[in-house]
Amino acid sequence: MAPPSRRLVVDTDIIRSAGGPERSAQRSKTCSKTLEIVYNVCHSIVLSPELHKEYNRHHSRWASAWLTKMFGAKKIVRFTIENHPLRQRLLEIPNQAIQRDVPLVLCALSTDSIILSCDEEARRNFAGTSMQIPEIGSIHWANPEKIEEDVCGWLKAGAPNQCGRQLSQP
Repeated sequence: MAPPSRRLVVDTDIIRSAGGPERSAQRSKTCSKTLEIVYNVCHSIVLSPELHKEYNRHHSRWASAWLTKMFGAKKIVRFTIENHPLRQRLLEIPNQAIQRDVPLVLCALSTDSIILSCDEEARRNFAGTSMQIPEIGSIHWANPEKIEEDVCGWLKAGAPNQCGRQLSQP
């Protein structure tokens, strides 16, 4: 039986770093492998207008080809987050790092609550914010660079809910 398809939010740091499996940098290889698994396992990615602009500004050539493949396979879920009920509360937090990544969190909350990102600072910031705004605590944050998280295996298994990946968990 095939694993379930999930709607994932992919941070720009992964799109920027993915240079293809033939690259020598470990981060590039890891991000490329992660994106290939997203495509091959039939997951979709979520794009708000804000995220799409970021992707266009920061993508690698390899990631651009991958995005084209995702669009062609209709594995892109377009989403508008302008009127999300938590938008204003998150933007009022006096932390520019959080404010910069509000689109990631709102897209995740509006879909399957999964973010793929290598940004551990953002993860810590949002985990701390989940005490003030508990609604974001259910988001699963997965960092493909952290070997112990086995993000590729988790994605191949259909990205099942795991408490340890949630922002509300220490």
